[in-house]
Amino acid sequence: MDWIFLGIGILITAELFTQLPLNREFYRLVYTIQQAARILISSHISDHWKEMVLPRYALQIFTSSLILLILLILVFVPFGIILVLSEQAAIETKNLALSLRGIVFSIGICIIYFSIRSRIVKHTI
Repeated sequence: MDWIFLGIGILITAELFTQLPLNREFYRLVYTIQQAARILISSHISDHWKEMVLPRYALQIFTSSLILLILLILVFVPFGIILVLSEQAAIETKNLALSLRGIVFSIGICIIYFSIRSRIVKHTI
């Protein structure tokens, strides 16, 4: 039963990982950090202008980081719900998920799921 709970949790987590805009938010964060770094390094920009613009970049970095954190939490919430719903088996499912066999099983499930999913998406387009 633990294997089934682990498999269902991994499948839901993998699908959420593909559906949520994690990639876009990550690249937005990296882009903002690069822009802020360019301004800090540039000797052609005055310190006064740097003082004016850097708080805006800091706010953008904070916002993107917070959104990324919330999205990552949302990715793993279904797995936590499955662990809570399987209250009797929760300890065993957690131990299985953290064991080498569970990690290998999870990776295998993800590989199979994404290969099937990519074929289905390819045929529907």
